[in-house]
Amino acid sequence: MNEIPADILTFIKFFENSDGTSIYVNHIIRDKNGKIIDLELCYCNDQAAKLVQMEKSTLIGKRYTELRPKELETSPEIVEFFESVSKKSAEWRGIRQSAISGKYYDSTIICPEDDWTISIAKDLNQEIKEKDIFREAAYRNEDAVYYLEPIFDDKGSITDFLYKDLNPAAEAEIGMPKEIAIGKNLCKLFPQNLELGTFDLYKNVYLTQQAEKREYEIKDSQGHPGFYLLQISRVYEGLLISNKNITEIRNVETQLRIQKEQLEFTYLASNDGYWDYNMKTGQLFLSERWKTMLGFTNEEISSNDQQIWRKLVHPKDLRIALSAFQRHQTEETERFDKVLRFKTKSGEYIFIRSRALIIKDENGDPTRIVGTHTDISAAKQTEIALEKAKEKAEQADKAKSEFLGMISHEMRTPLNGIFGMANLLMTSELNSEQKEYLKDLSDSTEILSRLIDDLLQIITLDSTKIEIKEETFEIKTFIDLIRILVEPKAHEKNIEFKIFISEKFPKVIVGDRTRIEQLLLNLITNSIKFTDKGSVTLSLDLEGEASILFKVKDTGIGIKEEARQRIFDAFHQEDLADTRKYSGVGLGLYIVKRLTSKMRGEVRLDSKPGLGSEFSIILPLKIETAPPLNPIEIQSETIPIFSSGSVLIVDDNEINVKILAKHLSKTGVQSDSALSGKEALKLLDTDKKKYDLILLDLQMPEMDGYHTADAIHALNSSNAKTPIVAVTASSFSEAYEKCVQHGIEGFIGKPFQPKQLYKVLSDFL
Repeated sequence: MNEIPADILTFIKFFENSDGTSIYVNHIIRDKNGKIIDLELCYCNDQAAKLVQMEKSTLIGKRYTELRPKELETSPEIVEFFESVSKKSAEWRGIRQSAISGKYYDSTIICPEDDWTISIAKDLNQEIKEKDIFREAAYRNEDAVYYLEPIFDDKGSITDFLYKDLNPAAEAEIGMPKEIAIGKNLCKLFPQNLELGTFDLYKNVYLTQQAEKREYEIKDSQGHPGFYLLQISRVYEGLLISNKNITEIRNVETQLRIQKEQLEFTYLASNDGYWDYNMKTGQLFLSERWKTMLGFTNEEISSNDQQIWRKLVHPKDLRIALSAFQRHQTEETERFDKVLRFKTKSGEYIFIRSRALIIKDENGDPTRIVGTHTDISAAKQTEIALEKAKEKAEQADKAKSEFLGMISHEMRTPLNGIFGMANLLMTSELNSEQKEYLKDLSDSTEILSRLIDDLLQIITLDSTKIEIKEETFEIKTFIDLIRILVEPKAHEKNIEFKIFISEKFPKVIVGDRTRIEQLLLNLITNSIKFTDKGSVTLSLDLEGEASILFKVKDTGIGIKEEARQRIFDAFHQEDLADTRKYSGVGLGLYIVKRLTSKMRGEVRLDSKPGLGSEFSIILPLKIETAPPLNPIEIQSETIPIFSSGSVLIVDDNEINVKILAKHLSKTGVQSDSALSGKEALKLLDTDKKKYDLILLDLQMPEMDGYHTADAIHALNSSNAKTPIVAVTASSFSEAYEKCVQHGIEGFIGKPFQPKQLYKVLSDFL
């Protein structure tokens, strides 16, 4: 059985329970030549089934030829009648005799869609009688019904009509009781029938026996329109006239038309295409925009082509779409919503957002699929471009990180040689003057290393990869190191460097020791640089209950008010002449502001030209009462002595190998060396010698430290489980993370202090 269109279902919903009204929905069936060959009853209400004395379940689905065999062949007027009402918007009203029951009905037949008819019928008789069928029907009808008979003159011409009967609704319409109206002349009672031409219409129907109907509009006292249908039929020797109020029907039709227009306008405004697929009949509807979106005209794609979707969707997307649609059907997901590539008429693919919803009947069985298509090609191209730009930026960032890692390695490697040799010389037999020179050399190397750190830090300040650590450290040893690093610079300019620590200031705090050291060294060295006489003072105090305050105050040149905001910008100094006089490129304060921000802190500046400046850093640091687990000692440590131990040094720089080997020999540890990863694997891929520790450089040619570590772990020898500690010039946090990923258990940065090496030996030997 064919599925009833949605607009007809809406109509049924409004009228199916109307008292005394029978509703039938028929689908006209044609042969391949378009000729009507049958009708199928697709719906009827309970009243309709009762009137034809059949069960509703038996009646629905029946064809005319099953109920009245041979009649369509022998009665061509029936076929002609249904042909006349088979086109969309066709309408017929009148008295009809049922082909099934033989009863007479006041019928209205409308055609909302081609080959679909709705019959609304009211029974005019409960018993088959000749004249009385109309009278009884009239009294049961809610419409105004009149029965008139003609008045003839001597020549046989009709001069008027007499009221012979009328129902209560007609009495109310003319404002006259039945007893007074019967026997009265129509045109004498209501002369306007002559003026309006109604009398001539009645006369013509009587003489020609051709039923007529006329629809007209009358406004009530409020100005609201009412719609009426006047129907005139020849019945025996008189006329049966029905005046039907069709306002409700017209209002429903108007609402349906408005809703349809709204839907069409909505799709037109959204520029979307829409489609509708009947799962039972296989009928597919594609809107014109659905087709033009792909470059086709409305005629170039047939809505009957059920495979059009499969033909146009990109093969890779089709598998995904079918799978998702299957889940939508079986798992009852809310709706289907996928971005798919559709082939256009030109052969190119565009991106379409396809959304669909399965419509189910009252039994939960799927009957229709409706959906929309939205062209999102422009947005998708932008998304792809952004994705490529992001990928390119990430590749550039990765290349930058790798480049900075290489620069760091290349700078720190020679520094490690200088620093290492200076430390080795410090342990040899030297006089006090030589030791002082070596101490200066060692301190200078350390300061240079920190400057390299700051320069590389500038490039990575805006990176989200910057890690702010929390570690416990003692303020005394921390401040002592600051003093050792900056006092020589202050003394060179004959200015005093002073430190004041509040009694309230804790002895141990928690924070990123390295970052705080960077902040203070930048501020102090900056103040020393711009101070020619007087002093530079570092003060430590508490700011409230949970913040720590660091102040650096100088008696230098000061900063003008208009320059105070710009002074924290990168590559900015108050005057270009300052660059030549005091050296530098204006990065120090930029580093201070960015690092303070990373630690959720605040920087303040108070300065007057010629009187000096005061920089304040407020950090939300935690306060610890317990001492740090590994306090940093400034003084030299005793060299530990080990009774046994064997270490393999893997580094492509012979100076670094030499320095490590010398430090190891001072502790009693025996060492071997390999100048490449491949050479190291040859020494380790055997059980002849078991190493207790491997010191591994990360940046080596051919096979870097990470690949070497992976290869060591994959060996079949006992050395596969030997602990590996990285000795690297890389200063970036990614190196730490990467070491963990490759099974490297420790990390020593270059240039290193001997005590760092001793600590590693104590942990692993």
